[in-house]
Order: sequence, then C-alpha cells, then structure tokens
Amino acid sequence: MQHIRYEPLGLNLWVPSQYSAHATNHALFDLCFCMNQIREKEEDIKILEYIRAKDAREQEVAFEKERVRHEKEMETVRLRTMQV
Repeated sequence: MQHIRYEPLGLNLWVPSQYSAHATNHALFDLCFCMNQIREKEEDIKILEYIRAKDAREQEVAFEKERVRHEKEMETVRLRTMQV
C-alpha cells in the first residue's frame, strides 16, 4: 500500500501498490475536476435561486404599488361622484 495525500480535496488515501503513482494521480485529478464542476453548478443554482427570489420580490412590490394606485383612483372617483 502506498500513502497518498491530496491537499486540494483534503484527501488522505491508502492506495494498493499495484496502481502506479501516475494512474493514482490521474484519477485524483479527474476527481478534483469533477468536484470543481459540481461546485460551479451548485454556485450557478444558488445564483439562479437568488435572481428568481429577487424577481419575485420586485414583482410583488410592483403589484402592491399597482393595487394602491388603483385604490386611490377608485377613491378619487367615489369622492368626485359625491360632489355632484
């Protein structure tokens, strides 16, 4: 068994000695590459979730402003009809 320490991933492995150091290092590189891709996808998902939540909040505020504007308009119409 050979001991391999791979700092970027915090791995501390014991690998059977039948595998060459080159093959082991190549496999670790592939693993690191895949994990980085997963992290990037997770970051992209978080960004998209944030954007969706922000858009939903902005839409909610816009609807509320429109509702208030409509209520004021209706109140104005009601008051004008009372003047006549």
